[in-house]
Amino acid sequence: MKAVTLHLDEAVYNRVQREARLRKQSASALIREAMGAYLTEWTPPEQPSLLDEVEPASVEGILDLPSNRAEMLDEFLERE
Repeated sequence: MKAVTLHLDEAVYNRVQREARLRKQSASALIREAMGAYLTEWTPPEQPSLLDEVEPASVEGILDLPSNRAEMLDEFLERE
């Protein structure tokens, strides 16, 4: 377990102490429990993916790609 130092308002700390006493547990245990519950319930807002906003492009058919380096070089040189 990792030790963490918190700075709490006096009023908040008093409430934590009071609740911990009622539950017969330490303030640290209560804070751990509260943080665990918060992180379990909290979900970050979903951000849309850039891919959701882009229409797929069509190449109008299947491309015939060169199968080796020599063919690729020949095709490149023919186009210039």
